[in-house]
Amino acid sequence: MIGGKDLGIEHVGIFSGNCVANETEGQLVAYVGDVEGRWETFCEFVDNTAGLRFRLDMDHEKRRSQQDLDLDLEGDWQFVFGGDASIQGNGSLRILNTLIRVKRQWPERVHLLLGMEDLDISNWVMDFSGLMEIRREELAHIKGVGVQNIANKDVTKSFEDNLKPGGHVSEYLRTSQMAIKIGETIFAYSEVYADGCSLDDLKKGSRHSNAIRLGMAPPDNPADDLKAWLRKANKLGRRQVRGWKYKADFIVRQDKQTDEDDDEN
Repeated sequence: MIGGKDLGIEHVGIFSGNCVANETEGQLVAYVGDVEGRWETFCEFVDNTAGLRFRLDMDHEKRRSQQDLDLDLEGDWQFVFGGDASIQGNGSLRILNTLIRVKRQWPERVHLLLGMEDLDISNWVMDFSGLMEIRREELAHIKGVGVQNIANKDVTKSFEDNLKPGGHVSEYLRTSQMAIKIGETIFAYSEVYADGCSLDDLKKGSRHSNAIRLGMAPPDNPADDLKAWLRKANKLGRRQVRGWKYKADFIVRQDKQTDEDDDEN
């Protein structure tokens, strides 16, 4: 968390106009990233952040419905999610759903960023067969049933539906941006660049080089200042994500007994 007063904010995302910077005043910033689908990690962050809390007070392990996942963000706070939510952990669906819902609730004070793992489309379009059991367990938890009641076809459909327009993955990526500057702090590539970090400092990092390699960072232009780069980076990131074509690939090998169990379900 970063505390301060009179923080100016410049951000570019899904807001009105062609990514025109908005100027807002904030008091405090809550930041987390790299949760990689770990529900316990995300909940621990919320519990230890003064300006952010779950609306309903209950055991985090019992949260399953939409209302169970709603967050409250106090009036003087900004919330920056640094990216890499992942779809591989035991809480992927709940984390993505929570982030999407809080973004819709406070679109100008919640900022979802694309982390380095997010920038690589291969992490979203892949063979998900190795994650079948992890997703089966989360689906069972959300539905409040035993894992034996979740058939392979249900797990497969979950991965496929989340890639479609309106699905958790699609919405998370659609509402995310590349970078944001709050006061003298830049949030980009799942990292925090503080103490008046310059654009040159940002470009020297290995993560910037990887983003260029992935086609997710604008080409170098010595004439760009930080504000111009932010605009270009966010425009490019949004355009690239919109052009991604999502398709789940499954190679699920089932023995005869598994087929029979699925047929019974």
